[in-house]
Amino acid sequence: MTGQGSNHSQRWEEGGREAMAEDLLRAGVTCAVRRTRARGTRAPSVDLELGVPADAPARLVVRAEEFPSAP
Repeated sequence: MTGQGSNHSQRWEEGGREAMAEDLLRAGVTCAVRRTRARGTRAPSVDLELGVPADAPARLVVRAEEFPSAP
């Protein structure tokens, strides 16, 4: 592991949605969105299903091998 001097909350505040999306995708977190017609209304029914692997916390750890050393 490598010390970055910040936690995920701070990284996400600085990097915005892009940093959060990269970290969560790397950890295997997914969200499925389903839209279905609702009778008698113009607005669809929207269902979300969040998929979080059991080992997501371990996958969120930043490891030294993910950062190649400079030549």
